Amino acid sequence: MKSPYPNVKTALDILNDALNLDPKTLTQLVNARMPYNEKQTKHKTVQTGVYSSEYKAGLLGLIDGVLGYKYGSIDV
Repeated sequence: MKSPYPNVKTALDILNDALNLDPKTLTQLVNARMPYNEKQTKHKTVQTGVYSSEYKAGLLGLIDGVLGYKYGSIDV
């Protein structure tokens, strides 16, 4: 995947390296969801969802926020 944003490419390279080294643990980590308060759901880029009537966020939603991606806002 090519990106005009060098930080995105670096982040993807690091995540892919970690995935290759230990796919089971990385998959569990990415699939984990933690409770998040409603105020945090208003963040411009961090992605959250409602699971069992509770706001939750995961690692990938946080990474999306760090990289500035939310629902198609940048094209990586």
